[in-house]
Amino acid sequence: MIVDLDAFAWNARAWRRFTGGRRIYAVVKADAYGIGIQRAVAALDDDVDGWCVTSIEEAQSVRLHSRKRILCIATLPARQIEQAVRLGVEVSVSARDEIGELTRVAAARGRRVRAQLAVRSVAGWAGADPRGVEVLAQALAASSGIEVVEAWTHLSGEPESRAQLDAFHAALAGAERAGLTLQGYHVASTAPAQWLNEVPGGAVRIGIGLFGSTMGAAPAAAPPLRQVLDVGAVVERVEDVEAGLGVGYGRAYVTKRGDRLLTARFGYSAGMPRSFVASKPTVGSSAGELAVVAMGMQFLTCVGAANAGERLEVLGPRHPLDAVACAAAVLPHELVLSLAHAARVAGTLVDRAAVDGYTTCGDSR
Repeated sequence: MIVDLDAFAWNARAWRRFTGGRRIYAVVKADAYGIGIQRAVAALDDDVDGWCVTSIEEAQSVRLHSRKRILCIATLPARQIEQAVRLGVEVSVSARDEIGELTRVAAARGRRVRAQLAVRSVAGWAGADPRGVEVLAQALAASSGIEVVEAWTHLSGEPESRAQLDAFHAALAGAERAGLTLQGYHVASTAPAQWLNEVPGGAVRIGIGLFGSTMGAAPAAAPPLRQVLDVGAVVERVEDVEAGLGVGYGRAYVTKRGDRLLTARFGYSAGMPRSFVASKPTVGSSAGELAVVAMGMQFLTCVGAANAGERLEVLGPRHPLDAVACAAAVLPHELVLSLAHAARVAGTLVDRAAVDGYTTCGDSR
């Protein structure tokens, strides 16, 4: 897997333009979707305003390489809050006990600590019940040791987004009645930033969108993005075969007259879901598109025109992330994580600048 760091930075700037100059918080959870936080920070630090993490380990990795804001968009265990504050993390607050721990840490440090007010959506994985925010805000406003920078919520889907936004804005009104002063709020991640008519708040949280995904949005409603990842495989075997030959387990494909079978070292051990083959996808060669007819643990079998030693494009400019994820029947997030994890285990995840023409298999390692 080759990671194009220039494309990463391009996409961050594209999202800023697309959202009207709003602050960009880069989501680097799960070790930056598997490609490595250090790599992501190196590419993006000049073009984003902050980082969104979900664990203390992610925050530690970010802080080693960036001095910009870190927002934790998940609940941290009480025992980790003091460490998070030392790292300059804006901890998400959604319960009274978290207020108590932050107040204690602030008193011990002799200065206020910065925090985020998390409001739950129906997704339910983080945040306070919107109906209880006013009471929570009263406690926050009464604490002299906590500066609540922003409020945030997560929109779980387009059909329910209007109701979620209404509940969120009602919660903000309750916080204001309680005397809590906020500097702003953020609600939109990659998909909502495209399907909301106007993006609410002063910032957006972009994760998979930095990789070039628009989550299926129509081109007219999406920013002009570049593909960050390039996954290739080298043709190892070329064979002209007779008609009627069964290929793959369970005779996944039966050859026709004139077929040329091409085998490349790439399969589900490289992180591609087995469901990929069921959609009858193609991969790219110098002569055009090759039909994928079978895939095993380590080998990809195609029909078409290519030469031994030629590199095939599985994921890249001609085969963008969203299209390949759709073919594999998984979310783009899942595909990136799977491919990146396998590439890191194999030692084949590199930056484009590291070595030109690098592929993920065979002698090219």
